[in-house]
Amino acid sequence: MRAHLIQLEGVARVRLQQISSLGKEQASALLSRSSYWQEKIKDIRYLAVFVSQRISEIEDEIYNYLDQEDFTTYKKCMDLLIELEAENTETAEKLATVQKQIEQLENISSFQNSGKIKHEN
Repeated sequence: MRAHLIQLEGVARVRLQQISSLGKEQASALLSRSSYWQEKIKDIRYLAVFVSQRISEIEDEIYNYLDQEDFTTYKKCMDLLIELEAENTETAEKLATVQKQIEQLENISSFQNSGKIKHEN
């Protein structure tokens, strides 16, 4: 659940970055979207605190079943897993953005090429 919340926050941050990189005209049209994503980040942070508290309670229960060394190993593995999930989400979002940009460039290029062909005929 925590990894999913980290993923959602990553998506929201990427959306904000996309909005902030737009031109002034486009940005003013999407200002309300920026506010929307800011609100989503606040909601996600609130949920993350709740989930973190619940995870802490569960880890306290797990601690009762494991010796200190096994619990330390468990914690390290879980922390690494969460970090990897967050990095994977961020990378996937960035790749999706780049893919969309490539598709837009290809569409522009094919449009320009079709325009040149029409002019030659």
